[in-house]
Amino acid sequence: MPIGTRICLVTHCLPPYYGGADIAALRYYKFLKSTGMSVLIASSMGTPSASGEYVINNYYKINTKWDLYYLIKAFAFFLAFLKSLNWFIRHRNKFDLIHCFSASTWIAIQFTIIGKFFGKKVIAETCLIGSDDPKTMLNGDHGLSGFLKLSHFRRRAFEKTDIMISKSKAIDEIYNEWSPGKKIKRIPYFVDTDLFGPVKGTKRVELKKSLNLPTDRVIIMFAGGLNPRKGVDLLVKSFKNINSEFKNLFLLLLGPDDKSDKIWNTALQSSLDQLEPGSYYATRDVRTNIHEYMSVADIFVLPSFREGFPISNLEAMVSELLLISSDIPEIKEVQVSHFKNGLLFETGSISDLTEKIKWAIENERDAKLIAENARKLAIEKYSIDRIFEQYSDVYAEFDG
Repeated sequence: MPIGTRICLVTHCLPPYYGGADIAALRYYKFLKSTGMSVLIASSMGTPSASGEYVINNYYKINTKWDLYYLIKAFAFFLAFLKSLNWFIRHRNKFDLIHCFSASTWIAIQFTIIGKFFGKKVIAETCLIGSDDPKTMLNGDHGLSGFLKLSHFRRRAFEKTDIMISKSKAIDEIYNEWSPGKKIKRIPYFVDTDLFGPVKGTKRVELKKSLNLPTDRVIIMFAGGLNPRKGVDLLVKSFKNINSEFKNLFLLLLGPDDKSDKIWNTALQSSLDQLEPGSYYATRDVRTNIHEYMSVADIFVLPSFREGFPISNLEAMVSELLLISSDIPEIKEVQVSHFKNGLLFETGSISDLTEKIKWAIENERDAKLIAENARKLAIEKYSIDRIFEQYSDVYAEFDG
């Protein structure tokens, strides 16, 4: 039987927890199941909802003083490693190929090291610059310090992985600099074109009402982690600037937030409190119906400082929203062509973001054409069938 037909997907978490790579892994798992392939999905945390989904419960969140942090973290990692090993021994005959949806998570590192010991082939994805790219994975302390900080295990896992999946040109360039001999393939994330899409006419009005959204305002939306990396505070400040000029706007922020950064969360809430009452809605929890909100919004803004290949942009594109995004290389070199399928603004610039939103409001017809182009592009390039073809080509390399 070909290796590519018996797969174990590995991801950090399953619902109700949240992460871009984790959502991609779960959707891919469900797609593979629908094709009749033999596939499992293993995660560190979450709640399995169907057969073939496994939660090992081997992630330990550590809250302690800094001088004890690395020692306790190393101990927790080895406890988690033993749990992964136990699961692996019991299920190892069910799959031949391991596909990790983020190379730097504890479970991905453990499954890579254990999997190679048992002779499995391993594919791992780089999904976020500064997290699981080769510079981050290969850097770090050596010796005892590197052992305690787990940088030794990150390096070992990276070196043992058979094929790395890159998500963007910016990530490719990091590979060329830090690991020129590593075998890499660039495969973007996919978007569920059946789930995401625009709703028009009376159904649009009815859905807005059911979601408690205003029916007579331009809805500017963000969905993703409410944290400093995503630049959500920039959007809030920009909205405040432009809402003083246009009174028919509504800001929609869908979390979850980063509960570990209390100072930033407090500052964000302070900025929200300065907005006019009734002009925004912000939730700090996970929503499973993001597609409904996107189907009735008008503008989607992603003001990130750092990304890999943001799935939310693809979802906005296929939902036919006008996409306004920061001009970081991960986005401008791969996803968004300025004024063709979206708008780009200078990363970190509140004034430039404000100008781009203002342009979208004042040029509704042109904005609509850009959004329509974005939907066509997303369907042509990023449907799950298209991306599965690319993954299949990678799997087939192990059968040669």
